[in-house]
Amino acid sequence: MAMTYDEIARFMEGYFRTYSELGQAKETQHALDDYYMEEIFFDEGVPTKREDWYRSCRAHPDVQDKLTIKNLVIDERQQSVVALVRTQAVERATGNILVELQLCCFYGFALNEKGEPRIDRVFIHMEPNPRKQMLVAKAYNIGGNPPDEAP
Repeated sequence: MAMTYDEIARFMEGYFRTYSELGQAKETQHALDDYYMEEIFFDEGVPTKREDWYRSCRAHPDVQDKLTIKNLVIDERQQSVVALVRTQAVERATGNILVELQLCCFYGFALNEKGEPRIDRVFIHMEPNPRKQMLVAKAYNIGGNPPDEAP
């Protein structure tokens, strides 16, 4: 069953809140099961298992992403959303914001085996600011040695 405009808006508001508050810690991450299909297609068009995505979300244990919706463009007919999002990389120990970026994200939906809508496609376009992208790489240890198993 297709979601209405208002249902999609509520779904996305819940998703961003859940990702920001619970989605980056091993003990609470499965709250996101209510939002993702078992297999998700990201920018590359390659299927990713939900558990693998969760592991990547924990790959930066010292930094927590805080996502805030700036604008949603909802396509009820195609069951998809484009979201303008502010993302902040927050240092967990201090609460300091390490970098703030604007993202433009596409989310597509499909029905799971129970007939419940879930995100099955995600395409993320990051603000093209070289200085901020260098700060992102530093904050998330991109190009460095990843931790063995993040929290």
